[in-house]
Amino acid sequence: MARKREVSQGTMLSEINQTHDVRRPLLEKLESTLNRNILTFFTSTRRGTAIQNPDNDMIEGMAQSMPKGKGLTLVLSSLGGDPLEAERIVNTCRAYAEEDFEVIVPRLAKSAATMVCFGAQRIHMSKTSELGPIDPQIPVARRDGTYQLRGAYYLIKAYEELFERATKSQDPRIEPYLQQLERFDEGDIVAWKEVVRLSGDIAVKLLLSGMLKDKGDDESAVMKRIEPFTNPEQKKTHGRPIYVQEVKNCGLVVEEIGLETDLWALVWNLYLRSDWIVNSPANTVTKLCESVRDSYYSN
Repeated sequence: MARKREVSQGTMLSEINQTHDVRRPLLEKLESTLNRNILTFFTSTRRGTAIQNPDNDMIEGMAQSMPKGKGLTLVLSSLGGDPLEAERIVNTCRAYAEEDFEVIVPRLAKSAATMVCFGAQRIHMSKTSELGPIDPQIPVARRDGTYQLRGAYYLIKAYEELFERATKSQDPRIEPYLQQLERFDEGDIVAWKEVVRLSGDIAVKLLLSGMLKDKGDDESAVMKRIEPFTNPEQKKTHGRPIYVQEVKNCGLVVEEIGLETDLWALVWNLYLRSDWIVNSPANTVTKLCESVRDSYYSN
């Protein structure tokens, strides 16, 4: 009887270290299944790694070697980051996809990553995939010198309500109000308001130039559609999930992947192996961008 061939040491090391060779067959199978170019972009959720400049350069470097005429599907997993970089990523993906750009969300694409999804022609999600609110978060200094992310909307609201109480107070002792108002800088308030407007403006323009292009909506109608994403009063907290049915309810172009399908099994397998690279305590990698042909990561 012929002896079954043993696994080579190289294969074992590739599997243990989750090298690109381990994920390449999954990427190849996903490209074959969808008949599209596939790129993946993962940032560490465990370390809270943000989408930021120059992530777009990393994605463009991958896109340059893609075959023409097959569109582009971006498998995206990120907590978000800079909305301007999200806008750049969309522009790059659309350019190399020849306007046939779509996103698959295996687990979560929050905040600025949700904005990348807004720039696609369609979003693929399962019932367990998450998008999230896009209201900007501002780092605010604590008394101990550390920083905490706070919603710009609520910072502005706190300032305006405090100012209103101070001006309308019948009590001549307004020192408590003044002491609290001293914690705010008027220039910061102006800047926060502009950041809020910028976030909404980017989201609306991405949708109007993409999946909602032929819906006949104007900017105000689109803003109304996506209120669950833009109005913090609805979701109460920035991290709250927005699942596939609510995304559909907003009138966005979403294709739901069934949890029992072969496609979802393939996407989930690719997600687990890619996510391990950026989130394993054993690794220092915080960002991973891959295609069938190339792999790039950063610390």
